[in-house]
Amino acid sequence: MASRLRSLRPRALARLLRPTVAADAPVATPVARARDSQRTRLYRAEALAPRGQEMPRVPRLQRALDEVVGSAWFGERYGSIGTVVVDAGAGNRRATHRQRLTDGVHILKLPRWARCRRILLHELAHAVVTHRQPAAAPHGPEFARVLLDLVGQFQSPEDGAMLADSFRNGRIRVAPPTLDTTRKRPGSQQRSQAAFAWLDGSS
Repeated sequence: MASRLRSLRPRALARLLRPTVAADAPVATPVARARDSQRTRLYRAEALAPRGQEMPRVPRLQRALDEVVGSAWFGERYGSIGTVVVDAGAGNRRATHRQRLTDGVHILKLPRWARCRRILLHELAHAVVTHRQPAAAPHGPEFARVLLDLVGQFQSPEDGAMLADSFRNGRIRVAPPTLDTTRKRPGSQQRSQAAFAWLDGSS
């Protein structure tokens, strides 16, 4: 066997050693994405919003993530986006989202400094946009809309309103809402609707 492998040309050897994937396994296809022109401005604007609940341990982050993805609210708006898992992000300086090409699993890498609700929702927003609009810019209007909606629903309407105000001041382009994403909390629905109203029709 070893002598046979040595006799193969490099391309033939690469084909032979290529990992196989089950025929029915979901496979993510790389897609060219729009230019990420507002990334820096969005980071600056988002940094002014509250971090939300601190969750230093990965199992707690995963439970919080599962609660969001498994909620009726999330399903009504985004449907199933596949499996999403939290990774400890060992060796990573940044929080990141990656989709594994072999099976489509979304991996959210969260190093210790990033383990709070807002950054968890930020990386989840990447998973949503990657699944639903793979050609969209990573931090474009579609991403900004999903992040605003997630923070307003799963962090708090007040924090969502603060983030919306920060986006407005930072001139962040936000896609228009397609559904009412405010929580039904006494006294908070009107405040949230007012804070998000300026985003209607944004481009």
